[in-house]
Amino acid sequence: MNFLTLLLPVLLIAAVFIGLVMLRRRLFEGEKSQAPIPIPDLDVARAAAPKVVSATPPAAAPGRAVAAPERPSLTPARLYPRRALSDIEMSVFSRLLKALPGYVVLPKMTYDHFLEAKDGSPSENTSLQNRAAGHLADFLVCDKKLYVLLVCQIEDGTQVPARIQERERMLQKAGLRLLRWNVAQPPDPAKVLNMVQTLAKVKAGTRGTSAGVSSVSGSGGTRKTANRD
Repeated sequence: MNFLTLLLPVLLIAAVFIGLVMLRRRLFEGEKSQAPIPIPDLDVARAAAPKVVSATPPAAAPGRAVAAPERPSLTPARLYPRRALSDIEMSVFSRLLKALPGYVVLPKMTYDHFLEAKDGSPSENTSLQNRAAGHLADFLVCDKKLYVLLVCQIEDGTQVPARIQERERMLQKAGLRLLRWNVAQPPDPAKVLNMVQTLAKVKAGTRGTSAGVSSVSGSGGTRKTANRD
């Protein structure tokens, strides 16, 4: 009796231990049989998410104004005719026509119309010709055969100094005279006519003159000619 009394607790403890081991084993096998739960990729999820456009414009940086968005036009853009010369150009054009009877005055001619690049390699000639095409003469004074005698440039304070210097170099190398027409002090017509007549005589005799830049002021003013080697 005493022996059975001592054996019974041992058997109970063993049965509980075996039951726990079997339960743990079943739980472990069940976890292995279940498929792993996928973890979402946050980068992919963000890329697939629809873009939300805010109707509120971005805040302007301190000291800067944000340009208003351009409204779509209800009609397509189109071209309209307009006068070829501005008011200032028309005034100078009229003065040249009155001062130079017997000569041809051509407005708004790019330099590549009366200058031609030669003597260099094909690529050098093309490059120089393209640079000439980027400059615009306000007026050309020509003889009746359309040989250029004088290049007239209106001076109104809007010219870029570097481009003025490049124009002067081009005309200097081509042997053409540049007349800077100051809109504040238009030159005296008689002085302009005298200059063109002198250039025409030289051109007729040599078909080329030394280049220079002339600045002709109004009546009572001075006339300066600066030849450049």
